[in-house]
Amino acid sequence: MSARIQIDQVGLPAGVAGLARTDGLDTGALVTLTDTAGAGNSTFHLLWGPPDDLGAEASLAPTGDPNVWEFAPASGSEGSYVVELRENAEPVERRVFGVRTAAKLLLIPAFAERASRHAGWSNDGIDQSELSDNNALDYGEASLNVVPYAGWWRTISELYRIVEAGTGGPADHSLPLVKLEPAPSQTVVANPLDVAGDAQYFAGTAALQRLRVNVANDGLEWSTPAAQGSTSIVYNAAANRFERGAVAGAVTLALNSNASTFTAAAAKSVLINAANGSAVPAFVAGTGALQYLRVNAANNGLEWATLTIPTDFVTNTILANMAANTVKVNATAAPAAPTDLAMAAQSVHLRAAGNIVNLAASADGVLQRLASGNLGFSVLRGGLANDTTFGSVTASSAGLTPFGQYIIPAGSSAVGDRYEWSAELQFVRGATATALNVIYDASGMGLGVLPTVDLALPTVAGTYAIFVRGSLTITAIGAGGTARCELSAYGSGVLGVTSTSQFINTSLDTTANIFIQPLTRMGPGTVAGTTLSAWGGDVRRVR
Repeated sequence: MSARIQIDQVGLPAGVAGLARTDGLDTGALVTLTDTAGAGNSTFHLLWGPPDDLGAEASLAPTGDPNVWEFAPASGSEGSYVVELRENAEPVERRVFGVRTAAKLLLIPAFAERASRHAGWSNDGIDQSELSDNNALDYGEASLNVVPYAGWWRTISELYRIVEAGTGGPADHSLPLVKLEPAPSQTVVANPLDVAGDAQYFAGTAALQRLRVNVANDGLEWSTPAAQGSTSIVYNAAANRFERGAVAGAVTLALNSNASTFTAAAAKSVLINAANGSAVPAFVAGTGALQYLRVNAANNGLEWATLTIPTDFVTNTILANMAANTVKVNATAAPAAPTDLAMAAQSVHLRAAGNIVNLAASADGVLQRLASGNLGFSVLRGGLANDTTFGSVTASSAGLTPFGQYIIPAGSSAVGDRYEWSAELQFVRGATATALNVIYDASGMGLGVLPTVDLALPTVAGTYAIFVRGSLTITAIGAGGTARCELSAYGSGVLGVTSTSQFINTSLDTTANIFIQPLTRMGPGTVAGTTLSAWGGDVRRVR
């Protein structure tokens, strides 16, 4: 005979061709039968199996490979299945697939299981083993694997040894508890003595007792704790179990729960270690508006502090950039954030009447408190303008201004302001003796009544000096303002009429610009060979 049948089961190591196996599983796992030398004309047959397995034979069928067949043993069935391999309908080889009993791991032999009647100590060759349906080498007793030709006899040997409890006996872990004598209530099997001895039932006597080695360390005892010594492991009597206790603190755990949560934090607080060493963190709350957390001045802890800016800490570089030509001020009448107030050219910042403003300087003006009570610019007391042309005229049709025009700015006048002016002129007379006057008036000053003086000029040829002067005093201001105006003209004694003057009260609109630039001319008519020249003059504010 040849070794051709290989038996495999799901969950077991691979089988060996030509060998039976007795380590089958009672789980109902599929069994695979392989003809390792088959040529496609092999068949497998189940000749025997456990009598309670009614479906194994019917389940035997070939797979897609004609040399490989499968069958499904019933779950829980114990005993031996006899597998026969036939080739062209002729028997070739028979092997046993055994499932041992659950408790004692005994193998029930198959009905009509065969072995060689000629085998023995003197005839134990491999040919004798191949003649044995059960030639497995997986017995727990090593001596039984030495005689694979003994077949089913080996299963009988296992049974006798267990029954006699001699050199054999139950396999390890095979004795079920039901085989023990009934145990008294609330007992454990133990040897409570301090010497070797038989095990015995050792009963507890009270609730919540525990088994322990006694204080003398010479035996076991049941002990009742005086109290639960732990708050972290507690006994739940209702559920009859030990549980981890609730955990309190910054992180909390409910009783017998692994779901951790932070404890409720105080309002406006942070979880920190504020001490100067290792410590359990705690929630520390702020106590005031705009506080911040910092290391204290002693450098030994954390504290809440109110933010302050040290003296001289904020430099100009830290401040925001300012627009060109601006000054940082609070120009309002109440506390407020500063703003950048622009400064125009030729101007100053001041409180003219109420709040801080930018005030432009007037031409030839000085800053002073005006009659209105406000700060403002007005013309200087003293020389304000002088001659800029030194012009000459020769005909009565042309006027001559003896000094540059001076403007009193609109709205800058106050009652009592007084301006005076004077000028020097040279008159050159030819040979003709035609009568001629110098005419001096305040045209262009905006006066309601125009003052004018005429000074008769000499008829004798020669060069003469002529002087003119005037004054303006503000008596009322506004669009309906008033003023007193005086004009005078005089010359050397050889002129005959040496002087002439005129005094008037007139209307004057001080809300408009006032122009001081008196006009001189000759007339009436045109006189040849005469000239009138301006030698200089000035305007002064005297109060």
